Amino acid sequence: MARKIIPFSDLSFLKGMEEDVDAVYLSWSELSKIYHSDLSARPYLIKYRDLFVLGCLTGFRFSDYSNIKFDELRNGMLHVIQQKTLSTVIVPLREDARRILVDKYEMKLPKVSNANFNYYIKDVVQIAGITQPIKISHKRGNQIIEEIRPKYAWISSHTGRRSFCTNEYLAGPPATLLWRSAGIKQGRHSGLI
Repeated sequence: MARKIIPFSDLSFLKGMEEDVDAVYLSWSELSKIYHSDLSARPYLIKYRDLFVLGCLTGFRFSDYSNIKFDELRNGMLHVIQQKTLSTVIVPLREDARRILVDKYEMKLPKVSNANFNYYIKDVVQIAGITQPIKISHKRGNQIIEEIRPKYAWISSHTGRRSFCTNEYLAGPPATLLWRSAGIKQGRHSGLI
């Protein structure tokens, strides 16, 4: 309707039945635990771990960090056209991210589906020992639903973006940099790798 593709209809009488839930993020120390976890017994999880950590270091959406191309790295900066908004974001490539993207994968990241990623990343985080119980509340209709699960059970591809933004915000850069571009400023974490 907004694009005038279909005729206008008043839908104001419709009510949403669910609201967004609270969300978890991972601290820099938790991300370091994830990166240094021994996955030798399950080596197929390494690519999921590496992609997740890369997402946490760049602030990109899964669709953007899982498809980084060689020509998007210029002078130590990633110039990525975001798939969702089609806008270009320029992000400094942190040393930790460079070790994954350039040194380990030579700019040829493994291809995985978002569904498989969201399934296997929970295993990675569980192996890292991030198992503390987390209570999440959300509304469904007029009821408040509370669920308690281990932290790893709440992790998804979007947790990387949320972790990046939260950690950067806690480190103190101007919030407008984060909200406008999700990652334009170099962070002040101690390093993961």
